[in-house]
Amino acid sequence: MKPHDLLDVAHLLVGHHLTKHDVVVDMTAGNGHDTVFLARHAGHVLAYDIQPQAIEQTRLHLAREALDNVTLIQDSHVNIKDHVGPFKGFVFNLGYLPGGDKTITTRTDTTIQAIKTALSLLAVDGFMLVVCYPGHPEGEREARAVDDIMARLDHAHYHVIKTHLPNTRSPSPYFYFLTSSSAKKKDE
Repeated sequence: MKPHDLLDVAHLLVGHHLTKHDVVVDMTAGNGHDTVFLARHAGHVLAYDIQPQAIEQTRLHLAREALDNVTLIQDSHVNIKDHVGPFKGFVFNLGYLPGGDKTITTRTDTTIQAIKTALSLLAVDGFMLVVCYPGHPEGEREARAVDDIMARLDHAHYHVIKTHLPNTRSPSPYFYFLTSSSAKKKDE
C-alpha cells in the first residue's frame, strides 16, 4: 500500500460519515485534494491554509472540478476559533505542502491548539481525521503530540482508531480517525 492508498482508506471513512447537508473543515488545504473530496460529499467546506500557493492550488483544483461550495481561508487553522460550530467534521493532513517549500510545515503548538479547538466545535456524531507524517523532525514532534492528545480522549465521548502501515518505510505516515459519541460533553 502506498501513502496515497492510506489516504484512500481515510477518505472511505470520512465519506461514510458525510451527507450533502454537512458543513466540514479542511484544516490544511494543501494542494486541494482533501478539499475537493470533502466538497464532493458535503454541503459546504471551509478550507484553511497559511500559504498563498496552497490556496491558489486548491482554488484551481476546485475550478477544474466545477465545485463552488468551498470557502477558502488564507489563515492559520488555529483561527477556526473565530467560527461558530458545530461542524460535522475536521480533516488535518499535517506536514508540508507537496511540491512546495519543505521548510514551511504545520507546527506542533498550533496543530494541538487547533485540534483542541476543533474538538470543542465538533458536532455530536461528528468526525475528525488527523494524518501524521513523522518522517521529518517537526513531523515527529507533531506526531508524538497528536498521539498524546488522542490517547487522552475519554472513550465515553470519543471513539478513536489509529491506522498505519507497519510493513513500509519507517517512520511511515499514519492517521487517526475519531468520532464523537452522542454522549459527548459540551464543555470539551
